Amino acid sequence: MIANRQTAALAVSLSEVLGIDVQATEWMRDALCAQTDPEAFYPDEYGSVEPAKAVCAECPVLAECRAYALETGQRFGVWGGLSARERQQIRTAATTVDRLVA
Repeated sequence: MIANRQTAALAVSLSEVLGIDVQATEWMRDALCAQTDPEAFYPDEYGSVEPAKAVCAECPVLAECRAYALETGQRFGVWGGLSARERQQIRTAATTVDRLVA
């Protein structure tokens, strides 16, 4: 029990330092990637993102993860079933649309 309190206190402190809203990331507890080898989500330059995407496809918090990655500008790894390149393409397209509308 004490270890859990200490871990929770450390997580809150770390979240405050990093500027992360703890309640906004509660969904992460239910993420399937937390139960999977993290290496799959950060493949090297020649590695495939498909194993990570397969996990994401079954994940109950896919939408929350994808939104978080796009909102916080995650630049590396697979988040919400999208590779870093795919997220960059979405951000670029959104910026282009914003410029056209303005």
